[in-house]
Amino acid sequence: MESRNLETVVKELTDYLHTPKNPLAPPSKYNESTIQTLMQALQPYDLTKAELLMIINLRPDNAGVLDCIVEELDQRFSEEVQEEMLRVVVDVLGAREEDGEDGEDGEGEKGGFSEGL
Repeated sequence: MESRNLETVVKELTDYLHTPKNPLAPPSKYNESTIQTLMQALQPYDLTKAELLMIINLRPDNAGVLDCIVEELDQRFSEEVQEEMLRVVVDVLGAREEDGEDGEDGEGEKGGFSEGL
């Protein structure tokens, strides 16, 4: 019985990780030069390796998401600098596709985490 549950969980997780709305399945493909360009552009902000990795994976598009990624964001950076960082991310990695673009969920809330709750 347990192996069937495990198989179900593995299948559902694999399916989830391959859906476009998941941050781990970004709509654009990164290559070595993209990552290097982003690292060089964000170098003046003295971000940790973990923060840079999360920026690459999550591709923040607003200050709320950036605040979850960068430790003590408000103390380390002014609002203007935060906006600069977000512009760098969008310029290098591209803008995120909007959730609900294909009309599936009908709610259309940007960044909403209500899906699946």
